[in-house]
Amino acid sequence: MIDIVDKRLWKINKRRILRRLAREIKKNRVDEDVIPLLEVINSIPDFVTLSSCYGRIVILETDDIGDKVGSKFLAVWHNPVTISKIVKLLSKYYGEKTIWLQIQSTILHVSTYNLIKALHFRNLAIEAGYKYSKILSISKRGITIEILGTERLDIPIKRGRYTIVNLNELKTVEKYIFKMFERIEKRKNKFIYLLKNRKI
Repeated sequence: MIDIVDKRLWKINKRRILRRLAREIKKNRVDEDVIPLLEVINSIPDFVTLSSCYGRIVILETDDIGDKVGSKFLAVWHNPVTISKIVKLLSKYYGEKTIWLQIQSTILHVSTYNLIKALHFRNLAIEAGYKYSKILSISKRGITIEILGTERLDIPIKRGRYTIVNLNELKTVEKYIFKMFERIEKRKNKFIYLLKNRKI
């Protein structure tokens, strides 16, 4: 098979990426709960993590569905929070846009230079429970694998001054928030186990 990726350049980039990651961790800019998984992946010679999010709860202000340019994060948490905290924040919103409550799963982007290894890594991720994982792109710079879980919840809460969902009834969502983060942690630990005990 013809080598698509420049292996020498890839290894140089890995060293640069790891130096940057170390700086970001030192500045507390990396989700603490995802760091153990990043350390395991980056300890494997043929892989390096490009970006990561452990999982998050987002309060999003947007003009329209899918509008990234006009959207704004009003709050982001990378661990479970109570609905009372969310409701308190929402009750102070007096804008005219639509407010969404979003709960999102772990997402990682990982690079390698070997397509066979990339497929094996993707398969291990799926076995761990990251069912939406896939090969995202292939270029001379590297093969990028997207690791993605299935948990996601999107609820439109307010449109301007008008509530779409009764804020008092959001309490029923709280148990799902905590359950989803339990699943996120369990899946992370299973993936770490597989990476440590299966040869890639």
